[in-house]
Amino acid sequence: MANKLITDLPAATALNATDVFEKTNDPSGTPASQKITGLQIRSAVGNLTGTGTPVGSVTPAYIGQIYGDPDPVTPGLWVARGLTNADWTQLI
Repeated sequence: MANKLITDLPAATALNATDVFEKTNDPSGTPASQKITGLQIRSAVGNLTGTGTPVGSVTPAYIGQIYGDPDPVTPGLWVARGLTNADWTQLI
């Protein structure tokens, strides 16, 4: 798919741990494109937002909150669709 804009690509219907994304390392210096997986993104978000399985144990602080579970056995990236423990939706 060379010479295509990202906006010209079809929309994804799901996000998986094995999906590959492009990231730019050091954009303020000498930029270098690198690849990163959905699992790496989930792990990084988990390190920023907390640990544990959110369903039934974590109450969202706001709608749209992202929660990452860095547990390698049951990894997950969750988004809050409401303000109760039952309102988490797993993304990956």
